[in-house]
Amino acid sequence: ESREKLSDNVSMLIEAVSNLVLCTVTGERGDIQSNCAALAEYTQKVVLQAKDIAIEARNKDTTKDITRCTNGITDSIEKLITSFLSLVTQFSNQEAKKVFASTAKDVGMAINELIIAADTAASRKVIEVCNNAKELQQNVLRNIPAEQHLMMDAARNFGQTALQAVTKGSSAATHSADPAKSSLLAHSVGQIKEAMKEFIKVAHMVHNEPTNSENKNELAAQYKGLNRIFSDVIEAANIRPDFSSNINDAFDRFNKMLDLANAVRQATNDLYQCVIDGMSVEDFNRMAKSALQTTMDLIAQALKALEAETDPIRREQIQNSINDTKASITNFIQAARAAQANPNDPALRKAMDDAKARNDSEVTKLVALTSKGMEEEKLFYTCQFLENVSQEMMAKAASLGAADLQYYADRIGAITERVVKDAKAVAMKTNDPQKRERILNSIVDLTKAGDRYVGDIKNLSRNPGDPQLLKNLGITHNMFGKQIHRVLVAAGLEEEKEEQISCNDDNDMVRAAKEQARLALQMAKDALLMAEQIKDPAKKQQLLEAIERLKKYANDVIHYAQLSAEDPNNLDKQIQLDEAQRLLANGIRDVVMLTSSVAQDLQALMDDMADEDEVDINELFALAERLIRELKEFVDTVETTGAKEVVMKAKHLAALTTQLSGMIRKVSDNTPDPKYKEQLTGLSRFMRDRATQVKMIAAVKVACGGDAGQVSSAADGLRTTVSESVSVLKASELKRRRTRMAGRAEQIRRVIEMWMNSKNY
Repeated sequence: ESREKLSDNVSMLIEAVSNLVLCTVTGERGDIQSNCAALAEYTQKVVLQAKDIAIEARNKDTTKDITRCTNGITDSIEKLITSFLSLVTQFSNQEAKKVFASTAKDVGMAINELIIAADTAASRKVIEVCNNAKELQQNVLRNIPAEQHLMMDAARNFGQTALQAVTKGSSAATHSADPAKSSLLAHSVGQIKEAMKEFIKVAHMVHNEPTNSENKNELAAQYKGLNRIFSDVIEAANIRPDFSSNINDAFDRFNKMLDLANAVRQATNDLYQCVIDGMSVEDFNRMAKSALQTTMDLIAQALKALEAETDPIRREQIQNSINDTKASITNFIQAARAAQANPNDPALRKAMDDAKARNDSEVTKLVALTSKGMEEEKLFYTCQFLENVSQEMMAKAASLGAADLQYYADRIGAITERVVKDAKAVAMKTNDPQKRERILNSIVDLTKAGDRYVGDIKNLSRNPGDPQLLKNLGITHNMFGKQIHRVLVAAGLEEEKEEQISCNDDNDMVRAAKEQARLALQMAKDALLMAEQIKDPAKKQQLLEAIERLKKYANDVIHYAQLSAEDPNNLDKQIQLDEAQRLLANGIRDVVMLTSSVAQDLQALMDDMADEDEVDINELFALAERLIRELKEFVDTVETTGAKEVVMKAKHLAALTTQLSGMIRKVSDNTPDPKYKEQLTGLSRFMRDRATQVKMIAAVKVACGGDAGQVSSAADGLRTTVSESVSVLKASELKRRRTRMAGRAEQIRRVIEMWMNSKNY
C-alpha cells in the first residue's frame, strides 16, 4: 500500500503552525483561514499515519503513547478554534492575537509529541535487530576455529539477521518524520550489505588459513567497520525527531537575548578606537577594566558549559579555548597600553592590531564551542584540532617511542570520533538533502582513512623507527589529511583544492602495475619448479604457500590498479591498490627469503627500493600559492592603500619571492631533464628581478607620489612569472615521477635476476 512519507506531511504541518503564529502579528484574516485549513488537513494525515505505525508495531506502550498524543491534539485544536473565533470578531485586539498565537503553539507542541511517539515505535525494532546482529557477529568470530558446518551456521544466522536490520532500518527511514534522521538512518543502513559480505568472506579465509596474519588483520578491520555501522544505525534510530524548536523559534521571534560575545567585542572595539583617537591614562584603565570584566563574564558562562559537557575531547577543546581567551585579552590590553603610551610607534600599533584580531578570533571560537547550535563552527574547529595533532605526531614520528606512538594513536582516534559527531550534527541541521548526503559520505571515507592511519601508527609503535613503517605512515598521513579537508568541503566550510600535481598517469599506473605483477608471476612460476626439488615436506609446504600468496597478490595488483585508474578519486579503491602493492612486496620478500642464498643482499636491495628518495615539494607549492594569492590582494587594494603600507607590503612580497626563488633553484639543480632545468633556473632569476622591480617602484611612489598603476602593473607581472614557474615545475615533476615509476619494474627485474642466479634448490 502506497503511503506518503510522514516527513513530508510533518514538514507541511509545522509550516502551517509557524505561519499561524506569525500572521497574527503581520498577516490578514485570509492568511489565518488558509493556514487553519492546512493545519486541519495535515494534522489528519499525520494522525492516521501515526495510528498505522502503532498497529504495525503491535506494542501496548506504543499504542498508549499514540492514543494519549492524539487526545492531546484534539484538546489543543478545540482551544485553537475557540481563540480563532474570538480573534475574528476583534482582529485588531493585541491580547486576542497573543491568545491565538499561544494556542497555535500548543497545537504544534501536541503534534510534536505525537511525532516522537510514532517515530519511536518504528525505531525500537531497528535497535533490537541491530543489537542482535552485533551479538551474532561476535558469534561468527567465536566459531572461526570450530568445524566447517558450525562456522557456516554462525555466518548464515548472522547474515539473515543483518538483512533484517536492512529491511527494518529502511522502513523506519522511509517513514521517519524527521528528514535529517531519515537520511542518516538510510545512509547507515545502506552500508550493511556490502560490509556484511566482506566480513563473512574474510572470516572464511581466516577459517581456512588460521595462521595467515594478513587475513587476521583484515578480519579485525572488517569486524570493526561493520560493528561501527550497526552502532551508527542504532545511534540514528535513537534520534528523537523533535520539532519544538521550529515552533518556539516562531513564537519567540521578538524575545532575543543580548549575546555576551557581542558585549566583549564592543568593549574591546571601544578600547581599540579610543587608543587610535587618543585618550588619558585614566580613561584607558577604565575601559581596559570593562573589556577584561566582560571577557571574564563570557568565560564564566563557558565554565558552566564546561562543567555540563561530558565528551572528553570537547571538554579539552573548551578548556583550551578558555585558556587561550584569557591569554588573548591579557595580550590585547598589554598591546593597547603600549600603543597608548607611544602613539607614534607603528610597530606598537601593528602589535595592537594583531592582538585585537587574535582576541576576536578566540572569542568567536569560545562562543562556538560552548553555545547550542553553531554546528558548522564546531566542526571547523574540531577538524583544525585534529589536523594540528596529526601534524604534531607526524613531525616527531621518527623519534617517538612505543608508548608515545600508542598515545597518539588513541588520541587521533578519539578526536576523529569527535569530528564524526560534529559532522553528523551539521548533516542533521541542513535542509539540503544533497549536502547531507555529501557530508555523510565524507564521514565514511574519513572513518576508513582514520582506521588505516591509526593502524599504521600502532604498527610503528611495535617497531619504532622502522623506515618502511615510517614510509607507510607518511602515505596514510597524507591520505588522512585529504579526508579531513573533504569533510570540510562537504560541509561547505572550505573550497575544493585543486590537485597540486598528478603523481600518476592512469595508463602509466596500469602499465607499471601489470609489469610488476608479470615479473612476480614469472618468479612464482620458477619458484614452483624449485619447490618440486625440496625433500623436506615442511619446507616444501612453506614455499608452496608463499608461492600461492605471491600469485594472488600479483593478480590483485593488476585488478586494483585498473579499478583505481578508472576512478582515481575513490578512496576505497586507492586504499585497495595501496594494500595490494604492500602485499606484493611482502610476497616477493617471502619467496626470496625461502629460496635465495643471498637473501640478505636482496633484502637490502628491496629495502632501498621501498625507501627511495622522494622529493617533497608540497612546501614549495604552498609557498607559491600563498605568494600568488597575496600578489592578487596587493594589486586589488593598492589604489586605496596608504603609501607606507604599500612599501611595507612590497618588501614582504619581495622576501617571499626570494624564498620561493631559492627553493625552485634547488629543485632545478636536481632536475635530470636539461630543458626543464634551464627553464626553472631562468624563471627563478627572473622572479627575483621582478620582485626587486616591485619594491623599487613602490619606494618611488612614496618618495615622489608616483602612479599606483605602475606598482600594480609590476606586481601583476611578478604574479604571472610565479604562475608560469609553477606550471613548468609541475610538468617537470610529473615527468620525473613517471620515469621513476617505469624504473620500478626494472628494479624488480634486477631483484628477480639476482634471485635466479642464487637459488638454494
